[in-house]
Amino acid sequence: MSSSRQKCCKRVRHPRIPEVVRRWAATTPAWLKVASTTTPVEIDVELGPGELHAVALAKELRADWLLMDDRDGTRLATRGGLRVAGTLAVLEHAAKRNLLDLPQALERLKLTNFRVAPRLIEAALKRIAASRATEG
Repeated sequence: MSSSRQKCCKRVRHPRIPEVVRRWAATTPAWLKVASTTTPVEIDVELGPGELHAVALAKELRADWLLMDDRDGTRLATRGGLRVAGTLAVLEHAAKRNLLDLPQALERLKLTNFRVAPRLIEAALKRIAASRATEG
């Protein structure tokens, strides 16, 4: 297993990561590609190496989107011209497409090591409720 893949998989073995995610990471699907940037990354005391490498790799690959929740990492990415979406935005988008029940997904997310400001959760729930009201 490559060093990047080991680091990636190590993070998802945290005890508060849901068991289903840990099992998935132990036997990642063939379509999942764990990559490292070929661009040297300057060490930034504000960010961890994972966030720095994610931003560098997204720039290098000219990614359409970077999925990241780290606030400082998101700032760095947007300053660098990247579009960033976090977990909450992805879940909200899926709920708008009726792929999941957002309140239920957020309750399950609270049982993990995911951290988000309660006001952001409330705002997402209000937006979904408002979109549901205009649909019906």
